[in-house]
Amino acid sequence: VGVGTLILLPCMVWAIAGHSELTTPARIALFVGAGLWFGQVSNPVAHELIHRGDRRLFRLGVAVYTALLYGHHASAHRLVHHRHAASPADPNSARAGEGFYHFAMRAWTGSFARGLAAENDLRARGRRGLHPYAVYIGGGVAALIMGALIAGLPGALVWLGLGTHATMQLLLSDYVQHYGLTRATLPDG
Repeated sequence: VGVGTLILLPCMVWAIAGHSELTTPARIALFVGAGLWFGQVSNPVAHELIHRGDRRLFRLGVAVYTALLYGHHASAHRLVHHRHAASPADPNSARAGEGFYHFAMRAWTGSFARGLAAENDLRARGRRGLHPYAVYIGGGVAALIMGALIAGLPGALVWLGLGTHATMQLLLSDYVQHYGLTRATLPDG
């Protein structure tokens, strides 16, 4: 499914925004259906892959998230969410009374910033190699360029739309699963 996502995503961009000769209603239906598939199938698969010890499988999960323009989730989920779930330090835990759209904006930007800080901390402690955020940002830009090469500006916009559609489903899942949960803070922190 991971490799399938990387093949299917540009194909869907071409079919929706390119010269596929689909009718407008068919393009809209395909956008909705493909976005649901990426959100409900590709996201969970990428989640499982980023938890694998095999570096090839981990990198495939990163590639899927990056292609969906949510690459930083590979760092933020493992380094921030797992450690701080249901606490104020986790941007992906919805606060009681917080609406979904407010949460989604806070979660996306917060997880980007907190994941970056966690990766920078690992670098300060000696981790070497290409910074993951260079991969996430560079890969996201490359994906949008690929969308533009496939179908011009509409192709880049459809790629962005499909990534947003899929990411909103992941954020909705986080919202529902963690809404209002608060960890008790013990004396040792």
